[in-house]
Amino acid sequence: MPDANCFPLLRTLRITRTKEPPPPAREAHFTSLVAVVLNSITSNVLTTLDLYLYSLDAHQALGDFLTRSSPPLESLSLDVRFVMAGQEVEREMVLAGALSCVPSVRKLRYRG
Repeated sequence: MPDANCFPLLRTLRITRTKEPPPPAREAHFTSLVAVVLNSITSNVLTTLDLYLYSLDAHQALGDFLTRSSPPLESLSLDVRFVMAGQEVEREMVLAGALSCVPSVRKLRYRG
C-alpha cells in the first residue's frame, strides 16, 4: 500500500452508503470503496466517523486507519453489514477493535 495522504484539517468523515453491491455479489478480489478511502488517508484531528461496513476489507481498513491516525474521535457510528446473521461474536469483535483504538469516543452508534 502506498503512503496514506494526510488530511490535517479533516474533522468529519462519512461514508454511509455506496452503490456497489455487497459480497458475495461483487467479486471477492475487488476492494470496497470504504477500504480504498480508509487505506488512502490519515487524519489525526478527526472527531466524527460514520461508516457503512459491508465487507471484511472495510473492517480491516477501519482498524488500520484508526491505528495509523490515532484521532481524537468523539462520535463513532458503524453500520456493520458484512457479518452474517448468527455471528454476533464477530460483530462484537468489530466494535471492540474499533473502540480500543479510540478511547476518546463520547457518542457511539452501532447497527449490525
